[in-house]
Amino acid sequence: YLKKYTPPTVAEVTVADELIRFPLPVASLLCLAALIPVGVRVRRSRAEGGKVGPHLAVMAGLVVAGVFLLPTLRVSVARPAVLSAELTDEQALVVADSLLKNVYRAFDFRDESDVYDRLALNVSGALLADLYLQHRRSMSVARAGGAQASVQEVEILSLGKVPVAERPLAYALSTQWTATGTVGHWGHIHMRKNQYDANITIDVVDGTWKITGLEMLEEKRIDRSGGVPVPVK
Repeated sequence: YLKKYTPPTVAEVTVADELIRFPLPVASLLCLAALIPVGVRVRRSRAEGGKVGPHLAVMAGLVVAGVFLLPTLRVSVARPAVLSAELTDEQALVVADSLLKNVYRAFDFRDESDVYDRLALNVSGALLADLYLQHRRSMSVARAGGAQASVQEVEILSLGKVPVAERPLAYALSTQWTATGTVGHWGHIHMRKNQYDANITIDVVDGTWKITGLEMLEEKRIDRSGGVPVPVK
């Protein structure tokens, strides 16, 4: 175990650029802006009875150049919150999977300040304090001879998402997942697999995804021998 042990790692879950930023085609916009003075010249030439053919040719060239340059010379700018793109099902799955795994990894740290700092990377609001206090209570039990648990594998079984009203990048996720790990007490280690059903609220806080709400609906232990769910004790 000591040879294979690797320290737990917890990282922030970044927001995909396409959700909060959009590429601004600067070159194409410059071509469109150049159409304005040329259009004024065309109107003036018509009023004075002059030739408009050369000016029209320039306008046509600017339009073609604008279309041709559309994929190039883009500058990424921040989207206004109300224009944020919608999170896809695939992106929601990746975000939820990363957040859940990071929360479990945070509990692998033994120093309380480390646990809190790691949780704060992926959890926000009142939920952060609740999870931290739960961890402190569990550590007190462990020091008194109780069981210590460590999760090695997290698998999301199903995920549904609903946007949260008036919060552009917040989503309520109906999530079902399993957590497989070890439980050790008095020198013995046992494998355990639990299944959870919960409503998880995620939101963008300080530029990263975080869990801001958690409503646990069901929690059950799954026996590895026969796959029969038994109540968690």
